[in-house]
Amino acid sequence: MISETLWIFVTFVLAVSILPLYVLVLVTYFRSKRAVVEGICAHSKNVLGKLGWSARKYVGVLDLVVFWGPGWQQNSLDYRLQNTSLQRIAMHGLPQSLELMPSVQKAARRYRLLFWCGVLPTLILGYFLGAVNLGVRLGETTSTSPRIWILLLLAGICLASAQPFTKFKTWPEIEGTA
Repeated sequence: MISETLWIFVTFVLAVSILPLYVLVLVTYFRSKRAVVEGICAHSKNVLGKLGWSARKYVGVLDLVVFWGPGWQQNSLDYRLQNTSLQRIAMHGLPQSLELMPSVQKAARRYRLLFWCGVLPTLILGYFLGAVNLGVRLGETTSTSPRIWILLLLAGICLASAQPFTKFKTWPEIEGTA
């Protein structure tokens, strides 16, 4: 009984002590996202079109909360396009053919680091635990093996996270911008 209470207390203390650090990581992550998007969007539409960059402005998560406001559909589309371009930066880095300010390059390095070391592992863990929980419940409800449901849910999550496939393309070389 004492060991269980101690274990719960230690787990709670660890969770509460890590929470401010994770909030700091998320704030830094969103700031670096903003700096990267605004830095790249400072180039001409012709250059951005050649790159395949379709995000026009930075749209934060809080801009999507007000879904009844003016332009909410355009904000939603801009947010999706922005995230596709940012995932492309996370995988391939910044386009080499663009001349960017050092602050944008530093923000892109910080964004990639926080994406791969902070945000992505948290998402993977959350989706995995959610798929296991839902798979077990579906297995109990339908009297089938939970393993089948877990595998189907994880396969669906993998396919959904791979969309759209344009994020896997490398950046094209553009003449005359570097």
